[in-house]
Amino acid sequence: MSYLIIIVIVAVVLGPVMWLMPTARQKQQVALRQYAMELGLQIKICDMPQSYRERVRKESIEQGVVYRLPLIRNRPLSKSKVYCLHKADEIFEWQSDALAGKQQVFERALSLCPSSATAIEFSAAGVACYWQEKGGMPAVDDIKKSLEQLRSELKDVMQA
Repeated sequence: MSYLIIIVIVAVVLGPVMWLMPTARQKQQVALRQYAMELGLQIKICDMPQSYRERVRKESIEQGVVYRLPLIRNRPLSKSKVYCLHKADEIFEWQSDALAGKQQVFERALSLCPSSATAIEFSAAGVACYWQEKGGMPAVDDIKKSLEQLRSELKDVMQA
């Protein structure tokens, strides 16, 4: 009988401790984010951008992560407007009137990102990729290369 009481007490003590332990998915996310920060990317949990159709239908906003590569500048951008290309059902939706001539550059950058990437953005803060963190370290490498390429192709915009 005393063994049964000891087992119940141990189970009561260890139950909450085991509940607080991170899952395998959480451990993978931490490793991805640490690796991305080592590569010079900034990570932020955010609402994923929605396509026009999703906004009209008032679909729920999904949570995701934005990986941002800061701009290399001596002075801040005079315009803080955000230019974003969103991928919905394999159709690219350009969410800005300005920089329309650069849409192909954004499309190329987004196509180089992992398939779980839903949008790519250019703003005063830098170039960014919105995604669901589905993939491993090679996916982070692809995002970094894509963002570096986009940043270099938008140098003329940053000069203005």
